Amino acid sequence: MDGCFSDSQMDAMAVGDEPPLMADLQRHLDECPQCRARYDQRRADEKLFGDLKDGFRWRGSSTASGSPGPRSYDDTIEGYTILSELRRGGQGVVYRALQRSAKRVVALKVLLGGEQVSPRQRHRFEREVDLIAGVRHPHIVTVFDSGVTAEGRPYYVMEYIHGKTLDAYLVNAKLGMTERLHLFARVCDAISYLHQRGIIHRDLKPGNICVDSDGMPHVVDFGLAKAAGRDVLDDGAPVTATGEFLGTLAYAAPEQLQRDPFLVDTRSDVYSLGMILYNMLTSSYPYSVDGSLAEVVSNIGHAKPVPPSRLLPDVDDELETIIFTALDKDKARRYQSADALGRDIQRYLRGEPIDAKRDRASYLLWKTVQRYRAQVAVVLGVFVLLIVFGASVSWLYARTVTAEREARSTINTLVSIPALLLDQGEVARAEALFRETIQRERQRVGDVHANVGTLLQNLAKILYDRGDFAAAEDPLRESLSIAQRLWGPTHEDTARAQSTLAWILAEKGNLREAEPMIDAAVATLEEVNGPEHWAVGYARSNRGVVLMRLGRDDDAERELLAAYRTLENAVGDRDPRTTKAASRLIELYEARGDSERAGSYRKLLAGRS
Repeated sequence: MDGCFSDSQMDAMAVGDEPPLMADLQRHLDECPQCRARYDQRRADEKLFGDLKDGFRWRGSSTASGSPGPRSYDDTIEGYTILSELRRGGQGVVYRALQRSAKRVVALKVLLGGEQVSPRQRHRFEREVDLIAGVRHPHIVTVFDSGVTAEGRPYYVMEYIHGKTLDAYLVNAKLGMTERLHLFARVCDAISYLHQRGIIHRDLKPGNICVDSDGMPHVVDFGLAKAAGRDVLDDGAPVTATGEFLGTLAYAAPEQLQRDPFLVDTRSDVYSLGMILYNMLTSSYPYSVDGSLAEVVSNIGHAKPVPPSRLLPDVDDELETIIFTALDKDKARRYQSADALGRDIQRYLRGEPIDAKRDRASYLLWKTVQRYRAQVAVVLGVFVLLIVFGASVSWLYARTVTAEREARSTINTLVSIPALLLDQGEVARAEALFRETIQRERQRVGDVHANVGTLLQNLAKILYDRGDFAAAEDPLRESLSIAQRLWGPTHEDTARAQSTLAWILAEKGNLREAEPMIDAAVATLEEVNGPEHWAVGYARSNRGVVLMRLGRDDDAERELLAAYRTLENAVGDRDPRTTKAASRLIELYEARGDSERAGSYRKLLAGRS
C-alpha cells in the first residue's frame, strides 16, 4: 500500500469496521512509527469509549452513541396529535404535540426501545417522571400528564417552550456581561430549587437550558436526574451501575468520570454550572474538550482552568474567583450548593463582598472602602486617620459578617417549632412561643441582632394575618430599627422591613408616613436586586395597597398589575405572594364596581387552589 492510512480509515479499523484492510494496516504499522502511534491512540480511545458509552452523550449532541432507531412514530397516545419530532436521545424521543382537550402545544417524551428496553432503562424513565412531576418553578419545565402508550411505552407530557437552547440564544441575543450573569443567576435559582427537593440533575449543559422569547431560562431534560442519596431499583439493584458514566462529558464533574454513582451529589451539578458560566462569558471552555477522548478525560480530572480574564478582560478578580470556586476539582472546596453559587453571583452584581473570598481580611477592607468611598475620601489627607479608619471599618465589617453568619445558622431552628404550630392551626400557642423565644434570644445575643429582627417579623405576621394591624406595628418598627442599625438605610433587609411596615401603616390610615416609606423600599430593592426580583414584586404589591388607601386607584392598578406579573415570573402563579397580589387586584376592582375584572381574577385563584 502506498502512503499512510487516512484518519477515517484508522477510526473504522480501530472499531473493526474494515476487516479487509487489516492485513494491509498491520504491514504498514510495522513500517511506520507515526501511524502506529496514531492507531494505538485510537484503540485506547475506543476502549475508553466502550467503558463510557452506556449513557454517554458528547458535547453538543442530543443523540446517544449507537443507533437511535427508526424515526417514524408508531405509538398511539389518546388525546394527543404528534406534530413533529424535536429531539432524540439514547433513551427517549421528544415530540411537539397538540393536547386536544386543552388545545395547547406541548412537548411529549416517549421511551425508546419497545420490548427490548431493560428494567433499568424503564425504571430510569419512570423515575424521571416521578422526580419532576411535583416540580413547580418558573425556570423549570412543568409536567402536565403521564401514562403508557397503547404499545406499552411510558411517556410524559410537559410544557413546550418557544425558544432556543442557551448557547444558541446567546449567539443572537448580544447580551452584555451583567445581563448574562442575571440570566445565569436564574438558572442557579432553578437548580437550587431542585437540590432543596433532593433532586440532582447530573446533565446540566446549555443544550438542556431553553431560553424563551422573553429571555427567561427553563431547565429541561431530567433523563439522568436522580434523588439525592438514592440510586436503586425497587429490588435494591442500582439504577446507575458502577462503571457506568452518565452525563455530557464536556460539562461533567471529575467525580462523574470515576463512574461510582455514590460519588455524585449536588456539588457535581455545581461544577456543571461553573462550566456553563465559563462558557456563557467566554464562549470557550476552561480546558480543551476536543482531541482524543483520553485527553479530554485527563483534562477534566487534572487540567487547571485557563483564567477567563485572559479571554475576556472584563472578568475581574472577584468574578474569576467565583468561577474557579465552582470549578474546583475537589468538590469539598467547591460551592457546596447551587444556592451558594447563585448568592455569590447576586452579591457580585450588587458590589457586595463574595463568600468565596470572605476569609481574606484585605479583601473585606477593600470592598468596604468601595462601598463607603465618599467617607474614605474625606480623610484621605490624613494618613494616620486613614489607618485608624481602615482598621475600624475592617473590625466593624468582620463583626457584621460574624453576626450575619451566626444569624443564618440559628434562625431556622428558632422559627421552626412555632411555624409547626402555625401549620397545625395553633395560632395562640405559636404567638406565645414566638414571644418567649424573642425574650430568650434578647438575653442571649442582645436587642440589636438579626435573629431578634427575624423573630419580630414572624410575630408581626401572626398579628397582621389575623387583622390586628395595631398590634403588628410595634414589632415591625423594632425589626426595622434593628435592620437600620445593623445594615444601614439602603440594605435589602432594611427595605423589606420598610415595605411590610408601610403596608401596615396604610391599613391603619397613617398614609403620610406610609407613602415615602414604601417608595424608599421599592427604590432600594430595585437597585439591589433588579426590577424582576420577587422582593421588588412584593414591595410593589404593598405599594399598590398604599395607593389604594390614598384613593389613587389608577396608580394602584398599574402597580398591582406590575407586581403580579413580577411575582408570577419570579416565584410562580401558586406562590402565596402572587395570589396575595391577585387578591388585592380583586379588592381594587370590586371597590370600583368592575365585577368582570374582579371575576376573572377570582376564577384565576380558584383554578390554582
